Amino acid sequence: MLDSYLVIPRDSLEKQNAWYRWVDHFDPITRRPNPDSFPRLGPLDSEETCALLLYAAKWPNGFRCPRCGHAHALRINTRRLPLFQCARCRHQASLTAGTLFEKSRTPLTKWFLALYWFAACGINAVALQSLIGVTYKTAWLMLAKIRYAVHFRDAQTLLSGWVRIMPSDYGTLTSARRFEDRRFRPQLYPLIVGASLHPDGRPQALKIKLVPEAELPGRSYHSLEGADIRAQRWFAAQHVEARGSHVQFFDSYYARAHLLAGIGYRTKPHIIRIYRGIGFKHLQAYIDERAFRLLAHQDADVPPDRQLLNICAASSPIPYASIIRINGLSHCMDTDMSRSIA
Repeated sequence: MLDSYLVIPRDSLEKQNAWYRWVDHFDPITRRPNPDSFPRLGPLDSEETCALLLYAAKWPNGFRCPRCGHAHALRINTRRLPLFQCARCRHQASLTAGTLFEKSRTPLTKWFLALYWFAACGINAVALQSLIGVTYKTAWLMLAKIRYAVHFRDAQTLLSGWVRIMPSDYGTLTSARRFEDRRFRPQLYPLIVGASLHPDGRPQALKIKLVPEAELPGRSYHSLEGADIRAQRWFAAQHVEARGSHVQFFDSYYARAHLLAGIGYRTKPHIIRIYRGIGFKHLQAYIDERAFRLLAHQDADVPPDRQLLNICAASSPIPYASIIRINGLSHCMDTDMSRSIA
């Protein structure tokens, strides 16, 4: 059972300082991405090297035939990327089949450079287009596929252990008040930020979610008063492991003084500095991208681009038609959608 609403005392000075150090290091919203300063990743200029890295990400425990599960295969090098023929059933498995890169004609070297820049500090399609020499449509689709692979992986994982949940906002009241006509959607959206915490208070898992209109008191983004506790309980039911989790809820007054909520308030500046402006339809995927990047950079053992490669290798193919069919927050409620996209 999830714990009921708890009145939590203010964090110790030591924990507050740990939060400040964590946010200052991993969430520098004033730092603009400069792709020209990124390393060119010389070893990844080879398609063969990229193929070896993808092989290790797709089959971390060695080759397994997707048809019969046999562990031995013959390598066929007659194509741009190798094929692996099962020694038992003779089934030929492609290196990219069943991954995010399936049926892509873009070389793996360009995919890996896109993964690196995406994980490093984010990059928009215009910058990626000029950096790797592809069309704008190809650059946009590559980034969209990577972003939704991260989004669907986030939907499949739950927070557990000691979990802290706080309300926040995407946008500001100043921008919301520009729209006095209720026919227009305001530019202030309620967010819920949740994290599984280390003993010292730093997050070891993080989720940032837009609150659906159905979970607001007035069933509309024009009615945000009193949404805090109801929205936090919705977040706990959808994104927190029910067994063995200790959940803390916070009201808006206390949450504004905590840096976990500050991550939510800094989400819009972070997205705008990279992408300039995002429509509501795909906004949750961009927010999940931000949450991934915050956590990936604190893992000293695995570089962020390798973490992203593992996600893409385990992801089902995400075609263009599936991306454009997504409608706002409706897809966020179905955690099985990633398994149905193929």
